[in-house]
Amino acid sequence: MQNKHAAFINQIFQQKKFVPPYCPNPKCSCHIHPSTNFYIKFGSTKTNKPPHYNQRYRCKICQKQFSYNYFFLDFRKKIPGLSPEVLYDKVNGMTNLSIARKHKINEQVIRIRLLDMKRQSILWHKRLTQSMLIKEAVAYDGFETFCYSQFDPCYVNTAVGKDSLFTYKINYSPLNRKGRMTNWQKKKNNILLRQFGMYPKNSIRLKTTQIIRFLYEKSYNRSLNLYTDGHKSYLNSLLHDLPALNISHYMTSSKERRDTSNPLFPINHLHLHFRHFTSSNRRETIAFNKNEKGLMCILLLKTMFKNYMSPQILKKCKHNLSRNYNSPAMGIGITDKILNFNDFFKYRITAKQVELDDDEKIFYFDQWNDSRRKILPYNGI
Repeated sequence: MQNKHAAFINQIFQQKKFVPPYCPNPKCSCHIHPSTNFYIKFGSTKTNKPPHYNQRYRCKICQKQFSYNYFFLDFRKKIPGLSPEVLYDKVNGMTNLSIARKHKINEQVIRIRLLDMKRQSILWHKRLTQSMLIKEAVAYDGFETFCYSQFDPCYVNTAVGKDSLFTYKINYSPLNRKGRMTNWQKKKNNILLRQFGMYPKNSIRLKTTQIIRFLYEKSYNRSLNLYTDGHKSYLNSLLHDLPALNISHYMTSSKERRDTSNPLFPINHLHLHFRHFTSSNRRETIAFNKNEKGLMCILLLKTMFKNYMSPQILKKCKHNLSRNYNSPAMGIGITDKILNFNDFFKYRITAKQVELDDDEKIFYFDQWNDSRRKILPYNGI
């Protein structure tokens, strides 16, 4: 009883200091551009679970009512305070089922929490990098994996800062099955091709062009130093799609030793984390991704965690001691400390408050038009 009473008093204290950041009504003018003191306090309610005290407000413009709890990830969740632990377990290699068994809850609860955090991380990353300028060289390469079966390989294109190790951009390219196949595999592949058709053959080149154009537009003084391996799609993108841009291109063989002296170390380091810390992308795993939605959910969460909530290098770095204490986001100057869960997910924001590009809309609304699996689109805020 004493603990519950202390929590109740603490919630009252926190909510008295809280200032609603916007009006939750998407049709209200204060949803995107809130004015000062656009709200009035409108009573409170008591609940049996946190927050035991819930302050209510009313918008002066649209007269809609809303509560303190609306602005946080636990809104309308039966188990409050679960999200931080779920995120930490997921980005450190546990499967959804393992996390569900640990907390003695249904696996679907874990999946919903991860999708909510993925969408919020997309919006917060976009907001934090809105006015960012790239002042360093960038390493670019793709992470090859598959969804559902090895008949559906894919390429996750990633661009990482060479000095800061900050992941600037990530997108997705579907691939067609390649390499040697048995007779049964050839028959199966032909059946899939007749049923669904082929994925675009130039998808890597198209997505590479999108990322390089984004990097160039964000670069300081419209000048970009780009490090890649010798992939033909990268060369075609630079030579034929973006010939007029001021880009200095440096190629490194993918056969060179992948240590800290390798120019592509930042991208190799990110992909190493993808393999090691995501159970569905390890070699010969039984925890494979069932569709593109699940794959990009964990990779986006891992990327955001690495950008904002983790040091640049987890192990002791002898060559650059600052990497032991700085996050990648600190390295490019958009944060001043390594953020914890509540620092990054300060409050919920909506897609109407942030201008998303085409790739970000696909990730946020789950609009996978080329997918061979049925994926329900997102209909929430």
